[in-house]
Order: sequence, then C-alpha cells, then structure tokens
Amino acid sequence: EFTGLQIEVGDAATSFEHVTYSEELARCQRYYWTYYYETANEKSLMVAHNWHTNQIFGHINFPCRMRSAPSAVIANGTNYWTAYKTTPNTSNFDTMSMWNANENSAILEGMSPSVTSGESVFCTGNNASAFIAFNAELQ
Repeated sequence: EFTGLQIEVGDAATSFEHVTYSEELARCQRYYWTYYYETANEKSLMVAHNWHTNQIFGHINFPCRMRSAPSAVIANGTNYWTAYKTTPNTSNFDTMSMWNANENSAILEGMSPSVTSGESVFCTGNNASAFIAFNAELQ
C-alpha cells in the first residue's frame, strides 16, 4: 500500500527517480514478455505461411529489445491452436513451438494437419489454456 518510495544504497539520498509506466514496462519486458494468453476463443495469434505441407511459420516482433535471444514458454495440448485457411476453412492443431529467435523477434512454428504448401493462414488460440511467452531472464 506504499507508493512514492525509493530505496537508496549508502547514506546520501538522491533525487526521486520518476519513471513512466511505459519505461518501467519496457524494463520488465526486456526479461519476460507474455505474447499470447487465451482470454476469449479465437483471439488473434498471428498470420502465418505454410512452407511445407502441415507446417506453418509466423513472425512475431517483440515490443522492445529483449536482454538476449529468449526461450519460449508455450502451453500446448489437443486442439489448442486453429489455422483459418481456404478449404476447408479451419484446421485445429496441437503444437506450437519457437523455430528461431533473436533479441527483437521470433518465428513460431505450428504443425497443422491438412494445410498445403504455399497456403497463408490466420492463427488463433482454441483453448482457455493456450499460452505463449518469451523468457530472457538472468539464470
């Protein structure tokens, strides 16, 4: 219930450091960023492209530069994800993973049945437990 408190090292007090909400948020997101959590069915995840049959790739930009290339924290399960495409118009799939990442962005990979090579898809979550985050915390 305290606000406006600043802890100092040593005996000398310094001026109070005023940091905006956006600056503090970026400092936090540098270490951990929640990209996707299912709050409602079919919340937008990404636009992806099918490179090989049954394999889709989508590019994600981070909101700020992360401390290092992150690892992915992904909740997967039966029909956790959906790819909307041309015919038939949906394809549910179980697994999303991080294919590649650097400090600024990541490529997510999904293994979606019945998606053909060269097809573009729109991906969403399909389960209340669907979750994707990126972790670059100090170990």
